[in-house]
Amino acid sequence: MLCNGGGYLLLTFLTDYRFGLFRSVPFPVHGWLDLLTGIGLLAAPWLFDFEAGSAERNLTWALGYRS
Repeated sequence: MLCNGGGYLLLTFLTDYRFGLFRSVPFPVHGWLDLLTGIGLLAAPWLFDFEAGSAERNLTWALGYRS
């Protein structure tokens, strides 16, 4: 999950909006990447064969649902 958080922070710094430091990624692209991340998190339990009811499955679903 550190990779996911670090990647999101990097995307925030690169996005062309108020808090962006480098402003090289257009805001609509940021939105699409958020959507793809959420879909990936929701699919992770099947992709990685997480055990039913496990903390890993619940975390990825919660993060994916929030995205």
